[in-house]
Amino acid sequence: MRLLRPATLLLLTSLRGLAGELAVPDDASIQLALRLLAKQHKAAYAVTTPAGNLELARLLIDAASTDAAVRYAELSEGERLAIRGLDLALAQSALAKRVLAYDVDEADAHLALIKAATATFKTDEQLDNVVQAVAQCYAVLEADARTDKEAPLVALATAVSRKLKDKDRQQALKDQLVTLKAKLAASTKAQDELQAKILAWAVPKQGTQVGNGECTDFVYDAIELNGGQRVEGYTMGRRLRPGETPRNGDLLRLQNVELPDGTVTFPNHVALIVKVVTPTKFECLHSNWVNVKTVQPITFDLTKPLAGTWTVYRARRAK
Repeated sequence: MRLLRPATLLLLTSLRGLAGELAVPDDASIQLALRLLAKQHKAAYAVTTPAGNLELARLLIDAASTDAAVRYAELSEGERLAIRGLDLALAQSALAKRVLAYDVDEADAHLALIKAATATFKTDEQLDNVVQAVAQCYAVLEADARTDKEAPLVALATAVSRKLKDKDRQQALKDQLVTLKAKLAASTKAQDELQAKILAWAVPKQGTQVGNGECTDFVYDAIELNGGQRVEGYTMGRRLRPGETPRNGDLLRLQNVELPDGTVTFPNHVALIVKVVTPTKFECLHSNWVNVKTVQPITFDLTKPLAGTWTVYRARRAK
């Protein structure tokens, strides 16, 4: 029989007490929360007051929810503390540093902040800041032409609207969402058209030599001659964030990658993704491969490369 520490028993009691309040009544969620606690034991043992245990329980139950797309537990400790202190601007500042370091999907991070702030903030004046954060998150999605995070963002915006007591504020948020949705739809359509144009230009080039036959000649022309921004170095547009799914028409960069057949992409090689088979396997077009200068098809399975790194980029539209 395994004995539970007193602190764990206290937390378990808090979890069971909160289960009904947070609509997570099943023991499986509580057990998952306790497993998360084991991973965060330092934070757990730092909690000394019943109120503190209650707050940690809220964090853990939220992390154990079925909505895995946006979890409070994805926030850093500094961001969580800022939210508890009702300082959304400070939390966003801390978040910006992680975004710049590519440690987090920017959209997911904004969603996690909005969710945490919505659960914590009480007054309409406080929630006004959350409404601004919703608009900022939409701006991120619009800039990146992403719709994969729109549904959870709309759900969070709806939760904010329900907490607002002032009817005029509720209506203003609804009106704002209509405009934001339309702008995102237009951005996504333009991005789809760009990637379709890149593919339509590139596919007929099979068997021909583009420029001097370098891999960059083919890929960079595919981008720049079809409405994409000029490539700087090997930055072929927007670098996809961790967990973001590649799409047909994205660009692949291989850095010192050693493939299972012994081929090494030294030091860099770029290719156009024609078809995404899995998030780590791509049917591509490329050139200058084993001294063949013409455009050729190839399948890169990067599930388990022997060495090196690879990155997927998405072309940005020229301004």
